[in-house]
Amino acid sequence: MPFVRLRSGLRALPLRFKLTLWNTLVMLAASVVTLVALREGLRWMLLKELHVALEDEAFELALLARQQYATTQDLFDELARTSAGHARHGWFLQVVAPDGHSLWQSPNTPAALQHGPQSPLLRVTGDEAAAFHFAERSIHSRLLPECRLRVGTSLEFIQQDVANVTRMFVPVLLGVILLSPLGGYILAGRATAPLQQIIATTRTLHPARLEERLVLRHTGDELDQLSAEINKFLDQIADHLQRHREFVANAAHELRSPLSALTTLVDVALSRERSSAEYQELLATVHDECQQLATLTSQLLLLAESDAGLLERHKQPVLLDEVVLSAVEMFAGVAEVKDVQLASRCEPGVCVMAETTRLRQVVNNLLDNAIKFTPAGGKVEVELRRNSANHVLLTVRDTGVGIPPDALPYVFDRFYQVERSRHHETVVHGTGLGLSICQAVVAAYGGDVAISSQPGVGTTVTVTLPAAGG
Repeated sequence: MPFVRLRSGLRALPLRFKLTLWNTLVMLAASVVTLVALREGLRWMLLKELHVALEDEAFELALLARQQYATTQDLFDELARTSAGHARHGWFLQVVAPDGHSLWQSPNTPAALQHGPQSPLLRVTGDEAAAFHFAERSIHSRLLPECRLRVGTSLEFIQQDVANVTRMFVPVLLGVILLSPLGGYILAGRATAPLQQIIATTRTLHPARLEERLVLRHTGDELDQLSAEINKFLDQIADHLQRHREFVANAAHELRSPLSALTTLVDVALSRERSSAEYQELLATVHDECQQLATLTSQLLLLAESDAGLLERHKQPVLLDEVVLSAVEMFAGVAEVKDVQLASRCEPGVCVMAETTRLRQVVNNLLDNAIKFTPAGGKVEVELRRNSANHVLLTVRDTGVGIPPDALPYVFDRFYQVERSRHHETVVHGTGLGLSICQAVVAAYGGDVAISSQPGVGTTVTVTLPAAGG
């Protein structure tokens, strides 16, 4: 339980304090590791140098022992004189029998080395608690056959040197412990300063006022990248809100027109007594306005589903060629009345992952626009095929009035109507949502809508969708 409370308390700390704490811990750990590494490295280096020196001395004394001494005592006397010369180094000499017992040793030889085999690195306990190191060489002399000459010394001086180094680094370690929090706090403050600026700026943002942007320091670091991404996101939000405001305003305007017409018709019907034929005519007009209102409401609901990402949830294999041929058959009568030639060329068995009702709405919108803006004697062609990239291409091509170049970039905007931006004799009524709906539906199914047009020549709309299983 205390550990859980500690973790909760640490999580609640500001980021600057967390960074300071981590910096202190890392510096402390690095200092301790460095100190230990230096201690052990120094110990190893001194021990290695000592071992080399003892080996060299043991080799020279082994050669000395091979000389022709008259008696064993003469040899031991010579070794005693050599030992006296190394007394200032604290070295000791010892002649060891094959069974490990000492035959002769200098006065400063540790007592623990006088009985039985020993390791070259010996640690003794008791009053003589210390560590010793020695090197051995075989003598091979006539007086001492199969004996070994041992040269060793106490490791006390190495321990003292290591202890001195440790004492030298302890103040450094204490300085690191004291200065790390201060330095870490300053560095953490500089690192988190951009975050504080980001927080301060985002607190001033409001849905009605999104012109504020984060200041870029142009350092290229992660915080600068974060600021850039937040600015992009704010741009997207601002654009979305602006389009939402325009959408709501346009929707209110479009809804107000049929509602005003309905109110006027009802007022007219109630203003005085009328004949049955007059009432029927008024009711027929009311019905038409209600139909227009229902169509607009349905389109607005579809666009709302598109914005909420609900269209792509309902997908299943759909034979697009059947949908296209059905739509062509339905619009054949309308084209005949307008004296517009309607032709189709569909590759059979073309399948996409979508919803039949939505695809039918796309095809109907495209055919309705093409026939609506094509004068008498014109032609509308519908082509459906699969390309080499395993995509389905639906092309609706007409020889109508075309779209002006300055209006072409806006044809997918909601409530935008090309006929409002130009003058022509025939007034064509519509909601201005047809192409917006086409684009939203096609995009929901992973496709794209492209449009090209030339005034007086015609318009071509191409819908690209991934083929089912492609």
